[in-house]
Parts: sequence; C-alpha cells; structure tokens
Amino acid sequence: MASDRDRARAEVARRGLTDRAVALIGRQAFGSMPLPMVDRTRAQLSRLFSTRPWTANDDAGLAALVGPGDGWIVTELAPGLTVRHGWRGGTFRVDVDHEAESESANSNSSPNAATSVALPTHDRHLGDTFDEPLVLGSGRTPEQMQFLTGPYAGWPARATRELPGTDSRIVELFNTFPEITNIELEPSVVTIAIDKPSRWPQVLLGIFDKVAVTFLQPRVPQPDRQLVRAESDYGGLNAQDPRDLAKLLDAITSPDAAIRRVAAARLELAETVAAQRGWVRALKDSSRPVRRAAARAMALAAAPPPRALCERALNDKDACVRYYGLRGIARLGARASMDHVVRCQADEDPRVRLAADAAAFEMPVP
Repeated sequence: MASDRDRARAEVARRGLTDRAVALIGRQAFGSMPLPMVDRTRAQLSRLFSTRPWTANDDAGLAALVGPGDGWIVTELAPGLTVRHGWRGGTFRVDVDHEAESESANSNSSPNAATSVALPTHDRHLGDTFDEPLVLGSGRTPEQMQFLTGPYAGWPARATRELPGTDSRIVELFNTFPEITNIELEPSVVTIAIDKPSRWPQVLLGIFDKVAVTFLQPRVPQPDRQLVRAESDYGGLNAQDPRDLAKLLDAITSPDAAIRRVAAARLELAETVAAQRGWVRALKDSSRPVRRAAARAMALAAAPPPRALCERALNDKDACVRYYGLRGIARLGARASMDHVVRCQADEDPRVRLAADAAAFEMPVP
C-alpha cells in the first residue's frame, strides 16, 4: 500500500516537476561535490521524485552520497506540494508532502465561518521561469537560446549531435531532447541550438529545467522572512468571502511589499469585478514582485481578466508582467489588441516573444 510520502513523490512526477525539485535540492546538497558524485546524486534524486519504489535503504544511500552538513529548508514546490530537505542529526534527508485538495479543515466549524481556500494548481509554464536563478536570453540566431548560469558552468566546450564529446551533461541533453543540434558551453553561459525555431514553444521549458538542474552553481537560498510572515498572516484569507476580500483589498495598500504581494496573489480567487480595484493598484506598484503577483493572478484567474488591464501590463518594464499580460490577452482573443501583440513580437525577452506569437496565432501560450 502506497504511503503518503510515496503519493507525494508520484505527484511531483505527475506534474512534471521532477527536474525543478532536483534543482532545488541540488543547490544545497551538491556543494563542492565532484562531478561524478553530482551525477550519481542527481540520478538518485530523480528516482526519488518519480513513481519508482523508494525504501529506507535508498534514503540511507542518498544520505551517504551527500555526506554531512547542516541546515533545513522548507519550500513550496507548487500549490499543495512542499519539499523539506537538509540535515537532521547530521544525516541528509528529503521529504515531500502533498496536501489533498478535498480535505476539510474542520468538520465542526460554523457554516458561516470564513474558510481558507487554496490557490488553484496550474501546470508549470514559461512564466514560472522568471523567478528562477537561471536567466534566459536570446541567442545569436532564431535557432539559439542562451542560459546564463552565473560565474561557473564548466570547462568551455562546443558539441554537435554528431560529435557530442565526453561531457556527460552535454550528452544527457542531446539524449533527452532530439531537437537539440548544437551546444556551446562557456564559463557563465550555455548556448543551445535546435533544428527549427518553431519548436521552441514545445521544448524551451523542458530544456530550461534540465539546464538548471545540470549547470547551475549549487547554493543555499535564504528564506524571505518578511514573505513568510505575510503568508502566515494573509495567505489563508479567502478572496471568495466578502470579509476576507475586504481585508485583501486593504492589504494591497499596505506599506509592506511582502503583504501587498501575498494579497495580490490571493485575488486570483476573487470575482473579476471585485478584484479589479486591487489589480489596478498592484499593477502600478513600485515593487516588481507585487506587480508580478498581480499580473499572474489576473492572467490565471478563473474568469477572463479585463482587457484594458492586460494591455496596461504589456507596457511594464518587467518582462514577466508583460508575459502574463499576453496570457490574459490570449484568453480574451488577440484581435482587439493586435497592435499591442505585434509590438511584443519584437520584445527583448524570448518568453514574451513566444507568448505574443502564440496569442497572435490563437495557439496555447507556452
């Protein structure tokens, strides 16, 4: 019989988040580990976040590969999925929890009491990559994309599918993505070319996640204590409840950017008309994370967002906000906003260009 942990592991794989989870843990666990050990540890973590069997002996094997250390990190991988990893008593451990959406908080609660409602779960998309430490940039040709890894990605190398070389990371990319034709590895940049530029919408997210897992310098992320506090105070408010909605709209005016950010995200659950006042203010916010949270909530809300606000988002200086503005316009139909969409087809950020192309041709935004 599958345990809660096994069901949670399988849920990570089902949502296509295995590479993301491995990258998250690798930044803490890999450290100065030799490359062959990194590859073995990465393979173990990939098996952990899958539907394959995992036993106490596997936990012990993973702990032996990582070795001693300290620190314990709790991260929400996706709505309802929490990853906990680090050292307990000097032994490395990874746990993953899946919160079932159907569970009731308290069967004896008053029928008139406000209840917290979890934000909807969305499939991972290109908009999620804006908050990652790996930076995406345009290549020298339409077939290329550049992935900025930071100060270290490995020894310089140039490889083709016909001559992949001996670097196991490069070989793995070729084996995983048959569309890749060339890979250039420099100290801070991985440049990848595919056979046809028209295939980038289908493969970019997968390649992004694989490069993040394989080439990013491991690091330990520092928790944002203000955001944790804001989540604790406002993350449980239900935007479908009138009293909680009033609190969220008031929180949009808070002097604390973390509170404004959490409130803007929770408005995804509000009716469009009720949320519009909050989105109007949040999209003008001086804080980039607040504007991103508002644009994402607006674009992914159950009800179609206001077209005027989506078009306003396209003028934001942040590419992530522009990307979500295009997702909203794509839901509404791009014909009435075609001048804005065409302008975004020449955007400096490749994700925005891909979203604009998809909206213009009435295709799903990647």
